[in-house]
Amino acid sequence: MDLLNLTSSAWQHLFDIYLVLGVIAGVVTVGFLLYFALRYRGTGPAVVRGGEGGGKVAVIIVVLMAIALVIAAYSSIGVIQYQSTPPDPAIHINVIGRQWAWGFQYPDGREVWGVLRIPANTTVVLNVTSVDVFHNFGIPAFRVKADAVPGYYETIWLVAPSAGTYPIFCYELCGAGHTLMTANLVVMNQSSYLQWYDGGGS
Repeated sequence: MDLLNLTSSAWQHLFDIYLVLGVIAGVVTVGFLLYFALRYRGTGPAVVRGGEGGGKVAVIIVVLMAIALVIAAYSSIGVIQYQSTPPDPAIHINVIGRQWAWGFQYPDGREVWGVLRIPANTTVVLNVTSVDVFHNFGIPAFRVKADAVPGYYETIWLVAPSAGTYPIFCYELCGAGHTLMTANLVVMNQSSYLQWYDGGGS
């Protein structure tokens, strides 16, 4: 199992769809610009003619745009529905943002600041909130982000396939120390995580 799995691969798939649609739209637009620039380049006094065939072109453009929007909407809804239903069983951890640090509250009540430790190959649900201003919690390696809003919990989830250390950032300008608001995600194998958790590690 590689890194781009589950939540990561879902968002990557959606990004790829939008990328393809964007490239197609760009190629068509530039192609028409070049065609009309060359086809109707000035060779004398401008002559205004009627718009023969303009209705057909408009219909074709509207139909193509509708198809692109349907594809984008269908793909987006599928990813959002998938992302909103984490697999069971799962470990639930509260993520607390404050100026300028991230704290992590585990099921046993302990709070750890600066380092989020989770077991590999396990569904981890993160309930993200803030105690002061708006923040935005993000782990770029796993394509997950969530707003941290005072008095409200936003839920995201991930499955880390293998042990490793990954950076966590705040993506919402939250004051003078915004750039220092970082943490680390430490993914541990199952036995190491249980040993750390049962030992009351911090």
